[in-house]
Amino acid sequence: MYRQPAFKRENLAKSVPRYILERMPNYEELNLPGAEEFARRELVLPHHLLLAPREALELVVAAIEKIKEHTDELQPLVGKLKVSDTTIDVTYHRM
Repeated sequence: MYRQPAFKRENLAKSVPRYILERMPNYEELNLPGAEEFARRELVLPHHLLLAPREALELVVAAIEKIKEHTDELQPLVGKLKVSDTTIDVTYHRM
């Protein structure tokens, strides 16, 4: 996440007061191997998605299950879709 364009200094300067920006790390210079490994291995869902009705969440679960079922078929597409070193390893609990 820290490599997203939103965290570039020039973009942060548009919305963060200078006195705060000066105290923030320069995300472009960071090297966070733990965060990189997490991003490669885990699926992160935005919070607003979790506030959706149960039916919508069931669609998300169904989509994840479908991806897991077809991982072998999807793997050749990874390079073509410009997705880096993707491993599908999702843990979830049905309610």
